[in-house]
Amino acid sequence: MIQDISPYRLDMAYRGTAPAPDDCFFSFRGEDVLLRDMGDGRRSLPSFRDLGHPAGKMESRAVFLFRAGREPVYLLGQAVPRCRGLGYFPVCELKGVLPEWAFFAGATALHLSRWYEGNRYCGRCGGRMERKPGQRAPACPECGNTVYPGIAPVVMVAVMDGDRLLMTKYADRSLPQWVLISGFVEAGETLEEAAEGIVRIKNVNPVTLSNRLFTLSELKIFLFFRYTK
Repeated sequence: MIQDISPYRLDMAYRGTAPAPDDCFFSFRGEDVLLRDMGDGRRSLPSFRDLGHPAGKMESRAVFLFRAGREPVYLLGQAVPRCRGLGYFPVCELKGVLPEWAFFAGATALHLSRWYEGNRYCGRCGGRMERKPGQRAPACPECGNTVYPGIAPVVMVAVMDGDRLLMTKYADRSLPQWVLISGFVEAGETLEEAAEGIVRIKNVNPVTLSNRLFTLSELKIFLFFRYTK
């Protein structure tokens, strides 16, 4: 969550810049992410220099993702061939990887990677999508269809029982951590209705509800509810 990147800030403003040799990147293969073995038991995100050839040769494949602090971060949309010291590991192993913001940023990078992969072809005419200069938006040269990233609002609910906090694990995901219960906001649903629906699904019977809205950044708003039995 947000504490995993502090004091850095994830700047999502799109910049069509070319990568430099020391810029780092994400590369995914299914549910695995490419990491560099630092030789002392630690792992880090790879840089273009680790690939063993000039970063300029990767311009056609490298896509700008965001800035973590002042560092530009890129995506390589295809699996990287074998390179010494590099290997694919489960995404959950980003926890503890250097730099410190890798785990938080990696979740966003994975979402964007899946979005790019799912929009390689036009959903209107079937043509091959191309990058639109200056924008994070694939465009179809045949029919002009342009696709922008969709936003799926999520609410997270803190269910309290005295000094105890209800946590859950996802049975269908590789994440090992205990997390707060959460869920997506359906079309036409208010944030309050979404939170109440999540609590009902978890078979929790709320008696009192006090909602407090915390803005953790300009782009992410999490609605926390305190439930007491």
